[in-house]
Amino acid sequence: MPAAPSLSRRPRCRLVPGTLAYAVEPKALHVFPAETSTVILTAGFGVFEAIAPRVAVMASRFMGWPVYSILPWHFDFSVLPHPAWVKAFIWDFVPEHVERLVWVDADAVCIRPFGTLPGAAFSAVEDCDSTFKGERKKLTPVNECDRYFNSGLFVCTRQSRPVFDELKDMMFEREHGGCLEQSWLNILVQRRLGGFDPMPRGCNWIPVCSPDKPGRLRVIHLAGWDMRYRIPAIHALLESLSIG
Repeated sequence: MPAAPSLSRRPRCRLVPGTLAYAVEPKALHVFPAETSTVILTAGFGVFEAIAPRVAVMASRFMGWPVYSILPWHFDFSVLPHPAWVKAFIWDFVPEHVERLVWVDADAVCIRPFGTLPGAAFSAVEDCDSTFKGERKKLTPVNECDRYFNSGLFVCTRQSRPVFDELKDMMFEREHGGCLEQSWLNILVQRRLGGFDPMPRGCNWIPVCSPDKPGRLRVIHLAGWDMRYRIPAIHALLESLSIG
């Protein structure tokens, strides 16, 4: 596995004077070795601040690439409408030679070897039909989408960079639907990339969405759980995998 990045510089996100744009300074937050082509990213804010780095360690163990956990001392989450919008900045956290990113939500625990990562511009697991139908009613542009993915885990190449740059602007739209950044990310992937490449359901299994456990389960995503139970469940999963 490639060496860990340098953590010597820890700038924060700032509001660009006179604009409604946010920027991360300096542009390359970490110095990853030149041979690092893929980086795993997650973020932790509030109750997820302590868990995110541990989830990242597990993802690195099973995917074989270095990780970076975006935490409050790296990024000022208060400038965002919701912490989930940090995903719009993922390409700002890595240097130009990184060609592929894997995003993993802090409540999505990798439990088995992931296998070969996809190489398409944007790959993700389809969300449940009820979420897609609900978002179509809440946010009209969602109807442009042929399919609808869950943004708790996705793999993207540098070709997707314009999608995320435009996603920053979508933070200021009046309507976000009921899934925070997820619906606008779906819309922009459809508009700019022609859609996403579907990954097997076991790569991002959400029990509350699909109770039937998939055959090749790799990631358990506890989205939708009451927070009183979600955090202890994540801890229990990590401890069972010897990341206590």
